[in-house]
Amino acid sequence: MRTAVIAPHLDDAVFSVGEQIIGRDDVVIICPFGGLPDDKAGKAKYLTLLAEHSEVCHDFGWNSHVGPFFDDVYERTRDISGLRNWLHMAMTDSGVEEVWVPMGIHHPDHRIVGRTAWGLVIQLHLDHLIYEELPYRVLYPDKVVRINELHYRPYNLQGYTPKLEQKRAACRAYASQINDDIERCLYVPERVWRPE
Repeated sequence: MRTAVIAPHLDDAVFSVGEQIIGRDDVVIICPFGGLPDDKAGKAKYLTLLAEHSEVCHDFGWNSHVGPFFDDVYERTRDISGLRNWLHMAMTDSGVEEVWVPMGIHHPDHRIVGRTAWGLVIQLHLDHLIYEELPYRVLYPDKVVRINELHYRPYNLQGYTPKLEQKRAACRAYASQINDDIERCLYVPERVWRPE
């Protein structure tokens, strides 16, 4: 089954559900906030991050669809009015049968993408799951939605086996984004939910 993981930022799919997608070659990571800013620091950051993401996707056999939108650093000047249409187009063009949507924990970009993508999959009647983003689920447990009250149940992939060492390698490949404080929050059981 071709699966899209909606990742607000380039590292979010690996950080949040890496163990569950490693070993699958039917995954496309759809990341809206991959735009290349004009300012020197932002451009350097994203050139590095885009290269890291490209290498990770190549190494693990995933496809990637990267969007033109700027992250929350540019909140006052960015235009994200086309985010919903872009996500719709990316899902349609990728030919996915199942969409994994971020819960939208804490970070403003995660909240925006989570709400937008969830609304789309409901409107389009797409098969979907909701995943809890790491490291935010660990850092901000009070922001985690009580999703079981929304009639979702924990989901375990059939045939899933833990792949912690492979996930650790994939996370560390995003060297510009990782440090000890983040790492200690990434290697916990990943949580994914499916509608009842």
